[in-house]
Amino acid sequence: MEPIIVRISKAKTVPATNSQYDYRTEWKFIHKITYSESEQIFKHIGDTERGLCIESDAQFAKYLVDNFENGRFHLHAFKKGVSGWTFYNFDCTSKTRFCQVKKEKSFEQKEKEDLVRTYRRKTKELDEAENEEEREEIKEEMEEIESEVEVDDILAESEDKRGKGKITIFKNVQPVYAKNEYEDYGDKDDEKNKIDKSIW
Repeated sequence: MEPIIVRISKAKTVPATNSQYDYRTEWKFIHKITYSESEQIFKHIGDTERGLCIESDAQFAKYLVDNFENGRFHLHAFKKGVSGWTFYNFDCTSKTRFCQVKKEKSFEQKEKEDLVRTYRRKTKELDEAENEEEREEIKEEMEEIESEVEVDDILAESEDKRGKGKITIFKNVQPVYAKNEYEDYGDKDDEKNKIDKSIW
């Protein structure tokens, strides 16, 4: 796999202003894994016999804790030739276990996706309709969906996302979104594998 860039941000609780809550979460950028650093960190990118040789999310979670202490982390991964960023969220607040956090969809997003799925199904039914009466009925149902949501825009966005693809940094310990134990990784005591924290 080609080298990647990974931007790491960590959650910080700060006083909230103009809000009904006293505190809010602020994501602070703390480190960027560069193309050259990624070869020293991830096993499937660099020399498989040198560096940290991280190949699972459990090992990367431990890397986050070892270098930036316990907390919640947000990752942006980028690779040349792939459009857009791939996002990962890690909850490493526990001393013994971590979990990847699945991005929750809003009610509106879920509703739109349901409508688009129905629209796609109706499109297929329209192609397979055996008579004009059936076709007219399906068209009316499709027009009703079109009146509720911008179907063309959502379909285009969906196709665009499909074309971007996801950057796979590591293998996921199963089940992915459950609490799993941290795993040790390569030679973390090697000086070249330690991150300079003096800049924070």
